[in-house]
Amino acid sequence: MVGAPEFIVILVVLYALECFVKLGPQDLVFQARLTSRYRLQKPCLYPGNGNWGWLFLNPFRPTSMAFCSPQATFVLAEDGVLVRQSGELVFIHYKDCAEVLSRGGQIQIGLHYRFSPPAFEDALRSARDIAALAALNPAERRLWINAKIEKSLNGGLLQDRIDAFWSATRKLRTVASANCVGAFLLFPISVWFAGLRAAIIPAAIIAIVLSAATAALSARVWDQFYGDRPSAEKWMLIGKMVLYPVSALRPIEPLSLPLLIEWHPVALAHHLCDRLRARRFIGTILAGLLYDNAAGEAGQPASTTLLKYCAIEIAALTRFLENNGLGIEELTRPPEPSNSSCKTYCPKCMVQYVYLSGFCADCGHIALRPLKDCGSDRTTQPKRR
Repeated sequence: MVGAPEFIVILVVLYALECFVKLGPQDLVFQARLTSRYRLQKPCLYPGNGNWGWLFLNPFRPTSMAFCSPQATFVLAEDGVLVRQSGELVFIHYKDCAEVLSRGGQIQIGLHYRFSPPAFEDALRSARDIAALAALNPAERRLWINAKIEKSLNGGLLQDRIDAFWSATRKLRTVASANCVGAFLLFPISVWFAGLRAAIIPAAIIAIVLSAATAALSARVWDQFYGDRPSAEKWMLIGKMVLYPVSALRPIEPLSLPLLIEWHPVALAHHLCDRLRARRFIGTILAGLLYDNAAGEAGQPASTTLLKYCAIEIAALTRFLENNGLGIEELTRPPEPSNSSCKTYCPKCMVQYVYLSGFCADCGHIALRPLKDCGSDRTTQPKRR
């Protein structure tokens, strides 16, 4: 028979398992730190599975918020739709998008294209947007795309949504805090003085009542912020809290993760992270847009379409950064040499090399740029440092 210490250990282990969340391999999560501000984290891939990853959330802040910024499956560009599939970009012209359907988290474009985005809201939102863009001319599409990017960079709307969520979850956070205090403080004290047999039944009744209250409050928050998502997702979350009370100890993060998916990761980093982390991350995003031409061979529809979209996005980001006292040149300036032998670096991944010219061994197509003026003229296959 399980004794009191073993039972409490099992409870702690079950709680720790609730701190793991399943994400896409390229998703970014902004998680609350023990102090102020947020830190940016990327998921670890499942062994042998490149489609999903896992992330361990902060176990010491059960009522804190965490926000996910998923990589969009669909890039809605001026000439057509780019779909990320198995690490490659598939181009679909808008003339083939006369019929767009979204069923059960799957999106079908025309008769020949069917995709399953990681997130249902990506399929639903993209199906609606693709159908709208297919009815516009190229000039109108460009204006629509620019307006959408500008909206995703609006820090005022972002803060308003966070404030609204924080206010709406006030009672839920109170109940969740009481649940945690009861599970990890009052219950062990009761077991210590009265024994496991005497404490288990009252503790179970209290846990069920608090879990039911948590589920009811979570349903209300869900209806307020995610009313356009399928009801099946809501009832799965609510049912888990009722039938598995341990999950009710952390109700805020499952509700907050999809809260800001419509905002650009640059806006999230600038608004949520400290200045140093934000500048570093924004510089990486800008480098990817400025130097990543890997959609395919030059002249191919996917490559040309991606370049046009990147130009629109870079222009919008430039305006956003200038309005916030930042510049692209400042964020993408060469890093300090890691040692005296390093002469060049890759502007995308920031790996440093000892030779004066060549291409990045990791990125392949990215030409190396100088860290500083060097007098040597060695030009051969670069070696990493």
